[in-house]
Amino acid sequence: MSWLLLAVTAHFLTALVFIGDKILLVKKIPHPVIYSFYLGIFGILMLVLIPFGVVFPQQITVWLLSLLAGAANVLALYFFYFAMKKFDASQVVPITGAFTPIFTFIAAFIFLGERLSSLDIISFSLLVLGGLLVSLNKGFKLGDSSLAILKFAALAGFIFAVSFVLMKFSYQHLSFINGFFWPRMGGAAMALFFLVFKENRDIIFSTPKTVEKRTMGLVILNQSAGGTAFILLNIAIFFGSVTLINALQGVQYAFLLALVAILSLKFPHILKEEISQDIILQKIIAILFIGAGLSILAAEQFFAL
Repeated sequence: MSWLLLAVTAHFLTALVFIGDKILLVKKIPHPVIYSFYLGIFGILMLVLIPFGVVFPQQITVWLLSLLAGAANVLALYFFYFAMKKFDASQVVPITGAFTPIFTFIAAFIFLGERLSSLDIISFSLLVLGGLLVSLNKGFKLGDSSLAILKFAALAGFIFAVSFVLMKFSYQHLSFINGFFWPRMGGAAMALFFLVFKENRDIIFSTPKTVEKRTMGLVILNQSAGGTAFILLNIAIFFGSVTLINALQGVQYAFLLALVAILSLKFPHILKEEISQDIILQKIIAILFIGAGLSILAAEQFFAL
C-alpha cells in the first residue's frame, strides 16, 4: 500500500474525529485541557511495545528530539482544541490545515534537507491553495474574531509542523517502533506537565463529576478512530514526504465539508455551514484545486510503480 493511500485514509478518519471533537467539546467536555491531557496521557499505553524492539537511542539528541515531537503534538492539540471550542470548526480546521503544511515545508527544507520535485511543488501549491480558499467564508474580514482565529490556528499549525518534522527526523534515525514509541512518551510527559498548574489539576480531576459515562464512551470511540488515523499517518510519514502528507490536509477538509453538510441536519447548533451561491462556487473551485493536487500525486505514485 502506498504512503499516499495511507495518508488519504488517515485524513478521512481524522475528518470524522474532528466532527466528534466538535460535538464533544461544545456539548460534553467543558475545557480543551481535559481532552489534550487524556490524549497525551494515553501515550503511556504504548509501553506495551517495549517487548517488541523498543531500545534507548544511542544518540541523546535523537532521543530528546523524539520526546519533543510528542510533546509538541500535545501542545498543538491544546491550542487547536481551544480554537475548536471557541470558534467555528469549518474555519479553524482548514486554516490550521493550511498553515501546517506551509510551516512544514519550510522546516523540512531547512532541517531535514527535504527537496520537492517540480510536480510535487505544483501539487503542494494546489493542495494548500485549495485548503486556504475553502476556509474563507463569505464575510470573512480581518476583525477581532477573524484575527483571533488566525492567531490560534497559526500557532497550532506551527507547533503541529514542528511535531511532524521532528517525527520524520525520528523515523530517519530510528526504527518504526522506536520512532513511534518515544514521541508517545514525550506526549505523556507534556500531559503530566499540564498538572503543574493548579487550575489545570482542578479542571482535569473534576472531569469524572461533570462528564457522563456515555460521554466517556463517545470519547473512547472517537479516539479509537483517531488512534487508527494517527498510526496510518505515522506509517505514511515513515515512507513518504512529510511536507506532501501535511499538504494533503486539504483532502481532509473536503471530507470534513461533506460530513458537516450531512451531519448538520442532526446537529444544526453545533455543526453549521454558511451556504450561498458564492460560497458553493468558491468551495467547488477549492475542491477542484485539491482534486488536481491529489491527482498529480496519485499519477506520480502510479508511474513510479
